[in-house]
Amino acid sequence: MSDTANISDPVAAGTAVPDTGTSSGTAAHAPAAPGSKPTRAQKKQQLQAEQQARQAASEARETRITALAQREMQNLTARNNKLPPSAQDSEKTLWRRARKAAKARLRREAIARKAKEARDAAWARTKNEISGAYHRNETQAAPWIIAAPYLAAGEIANGIAHATGWHPVALSAACAATAAGTSIRVWRAKLAARTPEPFAQKAACGMSLATAWTAAMPFVHGSGQIPMLLAWLCGTGWMGMSWWRQNRHPIPLRKELASFDLGAHVPDAVEGGADEQMDQLVKGILQDWAARADDVIPGAELAFKDTTELAARFEIRLDRAGRITASSIESHKDRLALALGVFVRQITFEPSADRIDVVVMKIARGTAATAYNGPVVLCDGKPISSRWEITPGSTVEIVIGHYLDGDGVATYEVITAGSVNSAFILGSIGSGKTLLAEQIAIALKFLGVELWFVDGQDGASSRLLQTQSDWSVPLTARGVRNLYDAVKGVVAVRSSELKVDDGLGNKYTYDPARPPIIAMMEECQSVFQMEDPETGETYGALFGAIARQQRKNGMGFVVVSQDLDLATTFGGSDILRTCLLAAGNFFGMRLTSSSRGGMLPPDTPDLRAVPKYGYGYKPAGTRPGAMWRATNIEDPRSPKPKLDWIPSFPPSTLDRLARAGAGAAYRNRAEGMAEDNAIVERELEFLRTASDAELDEYELDKQAEAQEEETKKFSTVVTGANGQNLEVFEFNASPLGLSQTSTAPPGPPAPAADDVDALPEEDVRLDRLTDSERGVYDALVEHGPMTATTAKAIAGITRQGDTTITRQGVTKHLKSLVAKGAAGQMDDGRYWPKIPSSASVKG
Repeated sequence: MSDTANISDPVAAGTAVPDTGTSSGTAAHAPAAPGSKPTRAQKKQQLQAEQQARQAASEARETRITALAQREMQNLTARNNKLPPSAQDSEKTLWRRARKAAKARLRREAIARKAKEARDAAWARTKNEISGAYHRNETQAAPWIIAAPYLAAGEIANGIAHATGWHPVALSAACAATAAGTSIRVWRAKLAARTPEPFAQKAACGMSLATAWTAAMPFVHGSGQIPMLLAWLCGTGWMGMSWWRQNRHPIPLRKELASFDLGAHVPDAVEGGADEQMDQLVKGILQDWAARADDVIPGAELAFKDTTELAARFEIRLDRAGRITASSIESHKDRLALALGVFVRQITFEPSADRIDVVVMKIARGTAATAYNGPVVLCDGKPISSRWEITPGSTVEIVIGHYLDGDGVATYEVITAGSVNSAFILGSIGSGKTLLAEQIAIALKFLGVELWFVDGQDGASSRLLQTQSDWSVPLTARGVRNLYDAVKGVVAVRSSELKVDDGLGNKYTYDPARPPIIAMMEECQSVFQMEDPETGETYGALFGAIARQQRKNGMGFVVVSQDLDLATTFGGSDILRTCLLAAGNFFGMRLTSSSRGGMLPPDTPDLRAVPKYGYGYKPAGTRPGAMWRATNIEDPRSPKPKLDWIPSFPPSTLDRLARAGAGAAYRNRAEGMAEDNAIVERELEFLRTASDAELDEYELDKQAEAQEEETKKFSTVVTGANGQNLEVFEFNASPLGLSQTSTAPPGPPAPAADDVDALPEEDVRLDRLTDSERGVYDALVEHGPMTATTAKAIAGITRQGDTTITRQGVTKHLKSLVAKGAAGQMDDGRYWPKIPSSASVKG
């Protein structure tokens, strides 16, 4: 036992593996960037790491063997001591047996572990295959699924009638009542909402006939069941014939798509016909090419390559002496589609990887399905079922739809290593851009993302985004300013957090407890074109100034617009447009304007040829020339209405640091939204219940309010020190207590600057102001005490000694004047001077 006396019991450590991190001497060599050739030092570091890992694994195994051998040694020693001295073995022999037994036990554990893994994998595969088969056949089997309960109920009733001798009339009445009641309940609860309108009446009629068939089964005896079964079979087939004609059996997914598990997440991924249809398609394409394509692409030859379950692939060999190249063939797609007798959306051009004069043409034979079965989110290319499955540093993508030829899916890369990416959706009216934004919003909430929403149509675009966002910002000057302050505040506090917390690695890493923030904007030009009354800059310029910082702080934008013009969409901010398109998440949908082609990102196909309602291109994706079709969250085949998806996900909460940075407007958003909604609801309730006389009085009050509001408007000309007119302002409601009931028309002009007798005096101590603040105050009075103005307007004439104060300095001093009670600020951001009383005009 002396050989093992000094061996401590490491069983408590189990199979823990020692730290295999690199030493300080090798940590200086950074890992090779993806796609680059590793250096000799990096190769050496990699070999050392692998050697250390193997050594650590070997040490852990030896530790485990020693621990097991020590326990076995104790048992062997106890048994050995009971033997006669002449029959006892030496300690060395016992230790050798103990180690052998320990190694055998480790082998058995490894075999058992591998067997369990194999069983789990086999069960997972079987479960996925069963689930996929169910989802693929669920739509086609709908008539049989509906008719099967009636068959079972009728057979049970027939068996009871023969086995018990109950009176057939009573049993038939009971069957009829039970079947009718159950049918009505199931129809109202599930089938009515999920059955398309053309089939609703036929389905209801079929259920009524099935109820009558069930009620007749107790009267059937012996061989009479055969005609009844044939009647059930033929009736179900006849009732489901029109359903099967419209809902054909789906084409199985390609092996490349099987890794996405789309069969379970998005059933009926592609709808098409049988294999003979593909043969006819290929023959027709080759014949039409020989007959008509030479007029479209002169000198080109077409060669059939192969077919997949979803598309036929051809090679177009261009004439090297011709005018058409691989990059210009896209502009001939519409004429070629007409010559081949297919839709433009079915054709996809992609350059060949081997020859510059060859273009691969794919022609899809089916149409992408639109049924939405919940968000499909990929983490490093693999689908996940929970936000907690996302690993740090991984790439997170949201699947928005399938490419029409079935070769892959289009995605929004929302999170990449170290940043949260923005997205831009471009499309005209009817393109489906709002539904795409709603689909992205549902997936973002599945990920636990904090969602802020501004509706450029002032609440008219999306009820889902308006009611289920974490913060619905009103489209007002104050609301947009609150949003900007919140974004800026969160960026500031998270930037500070990155500076002091080394564990964050100076970048954003996804964490549900520290969720990303996405600001979604419908008709974003209404926000970006709005001017900040305090600075005079557009919010496009203001958001652009912080857009480069917000990515690594876990913030991004998803904006929707009908235009891509720099001046009319982004508030003149080229930085903002660049940041929104930098991550490659540009989704170009149908765009009817022909004057915006030059503004689109490179490799963008002609968006005028894109069909309506959910089709588009992703030019910066892996397949820029392939058209995708988004899944439709309003599809009647979806398992639940679109408003029910977000409430079904686990709620998420913004971390306290970000809440602090977002400001009071964000923290008190619930009260503000509730108050606004209550006002709207009261007004709508009045309009629903009011009599004609009350409605007439209501209209008169509205007209009076509009007239009163008009009388409170007046304009003034701001005159600089040199007598030059700087700017004309028009605003509502004087902050100095002007009569709110006057109905006189606007004018005459505002009183002169020195006419202060008619103004209310306040206890304002000008002696408390600094020289700079006094200069800004004098500039306010110089413009006229009846005039509200901005920092931008008076910056050029405000002086401190002989130096003109900048606009930023004026803004700072104006805020100080408000804090000291020497000036006031209006809701639109403009300032006005308060007139001191005679007792306080000192200094």
